Amino acid sequence: MSTVSVKYHGVIRDVTKEPAAAFELPEGGTVRDLLDLMHQRYGPDFAERVLDERMGVRSYVMLFLNGKQLDNIALDTTKVCVGGAPTEAILYVMSGASGGAA
Repeated sequence: MSTVSVKYHGVIRDVTKEPAAAFELPEGGTVRDLLDLMHQRYGPDFAERVLDERMGVRSYVMLFLNGKQLDNIALDTTKVCVGGAPTEAILYVMSGASGGAA
């Protein structure tokens, strides 16, 4: 098992009620596994704010792993814990509201 440090930025803090958290993942756990743990901890409000209907991340969500931005394709294939190295994930959720001409 490895500890993954997650920092929350933007409106996701309304759901998490904390700026950071730690999660235990098995060696070889994926980003999808990490998102599943977050969903378990924070409940349906987290899923509604972060996940889309296909369980990918919404278009206004930015997810970084050790400084590299991830896309939905990488969720199932990117391993979070490799070789016991420390891992930091950053989840930034922008406001879903957007402007524009009427």
